[in-house]
Amino acid sequence: MKLIMSIFLAILILMQGFGKTWIILSFKLNQQTISKNICVQRNIPNNKCKGKCHLKKQLKKSEQKDQNQIPNLSNQSFASDYIFQPIDFYIKLTDITNHSSISIRQDIRFIPKACILGIFRPPRPTLV
Repeated sequence: MKLIMSIFLAILILMQGFGKTWIILSFKLNQQTISKNICVQRNIPNNKCKGKCHLKKQLKKSEQKDQNQIPNLSNQSFASDYIFQPIDFYIKLTDITNHSSISIRQDIRFIPKACILGIFRPPRPTLV
């Protein structure tokens, strides 16, 4: 059952890329019917179109449909824009004995705890 389902899904995925091929193939199979019934220039004597105007319309419609399916990502914000923002740390240490202050400024990127904790660290060998 899993094999049949995986083959079916693979065929569906492959069919998406062959949209224009299916349109051209169906046009070639039905070219006589299209040229007699659907073609815009069917009433003109000595018609050289033979239904190709219908094929052009179908291909243009398919191309517009493909363009509409592509999302516009330019105006969307992603989580990475917020998570990995540089954070300015300014630490002021005061030495009590000398009464002098030391300033440390550091630019670091925020890394989520899940990334740090997700790193495998093998146990250290202990000497007994």
